[in-house]
Amino acid sequence: MEKESGDVGGYVVIVSDGKPFPAIKLSWSEGALKQPVAAKVTNHDRASGQLSFSASIEWDEGKRRDIQFDGKMTNDRMTGRFAAPWNTAPTAVELEVRSRKAAFEPAMTCRPG
Repeated sequence: MEKESGDVGGYVVIVSDGKPFPAIKLSWSEGALKQPVAAKVTNHDRASGQLSFSASIEWDEGKRRDIQFDGKMTNDRMTGRFAAPWNTAPTAVELEVRSRKAAFEPAMTCRPG
């Protein structure tokens, strides 16, 4: 959750098993959470968990740019680096495995300000 707005923020990676590579969709926040886009798996090793993928997104008046992930996937999390057009350097990330509902509609707690 974004502290300032309360919007869902960060990255959401949807992974479905597939052969020879998993099927991946990526969502990211740019203000509000964007709708998922299909990603292209460029490297995957089931034994070690190594995973690389990229997703092409619209950026700068219809021009397309890539978001690139390089890292590792285990049963309960993904760790690695995201390179995105809005960051000057790749960002280290650790994403926990959650249900699709929990990722897109996280439980929120209201606290007095």
